[in-house]
Amino acid sequence: MQLNFRPTLPHERAVVTGLFTDTYAYSAAVLGHSLKRVNIDARMIAMYIPGHVSEESLCLAKSQGWEPQPIERIPPPHNGHNIDPKFVDQYTKLQLWSFDKLGIRSVVFFDADVVVRRPIPIHLFDLPFSFAAVPDGIQSPLINGGGLFLKTDSRIRDDMVIKMETAPFNLAWAEQNFLNLYWGGHVLILPWIFNANIWIKYQSSKLWEGMLDELVALHMTSAKPFPHYDVGGVLTLEEMKVAIEWKFESHRQSEYDFSQELQWWLDEWERMVGDSRSQLTTCVPTSVGNAKTTLMEAGIPFPP
Repeated sequence: MQLNFRPTLPHERAVVTGLFTDTYAYSAAVLGHSLKRVNIDARMIAMYIPGHVSEESLCLAKSQGWEPQPIERIPPPHNGHNIDPKFVDQYTKLQLWSFDKLGIRSVVFFDADVVVRRPIPIHLFDLPFSFAAVPDGIQSPLINGGGLFLKTDSRIRDDMVIKMETAPFNLAWAEQNFLNLYWGGHVLILPWIFNANIWIKYQSSKLWEGMLDELVALHMTSAKPFPHYDVGGVLTLEEMKVAIEWKFESHRQSEYDFSQELQWWLDEWERMVGDSRSQLTTCVPTSVGNAKTTLMEAGIPFPP
């Protein structure tokens, strides 16, 4: 859907991420640090579901410039039937369209496992279209839900929530498949550089190499540089360092070579720690919940 808009002002645009579990707290912080590094001229909002994340996670987010914004959870349709458990909260992304109530007219959304490499062009906030996204991969006609560009409108949010209960789409990939159906004929397709799914590297190494000099946002889909399953809490900064080293070692043993891309994320992590160590340590002085125990059971050799 093509629209005519006056240019947005900085307070009318926002980069948003979703902080739905403690698992992604440090990763969201790394994303926030990368956005500050490229001098983003927009609000930075971390939407979260009250009761689903700890105060420590919110503290980590705030330490890197995010404004925590509580939102109501949107449950999956059909009582979550046929949905991967890790996606049960992802329909809550539809709340992005209701951000007009916060005075925001235009949103760039990134999943928390994205790291920004280059400045986000301001014109992305002023595209004359209601919705834009990036293809999921070379061989897929579908868009990836980890990077969305949209004009806010609460009426659209309400319409999507109503229609997702009866819409004929594959439930396995949750909100991503629903957005593909709902916006199918009206989505503006953007270049991969704005949400580069790391798996593209193995679909076409030449394409991947050809866009590295312009890559804006790297999406760590297939190679997470941090423990990404629910560990039931938050690690301290030093414990997270051990967990990241362990995760990197497991990737070195993989048949897929993502070492360059993992290093980019690690570089941002190290810059963040160097800039904000005291703040990060204050946020999580001791482990929260079962995080350390869960990861020790998974084989991470934490020091005694």
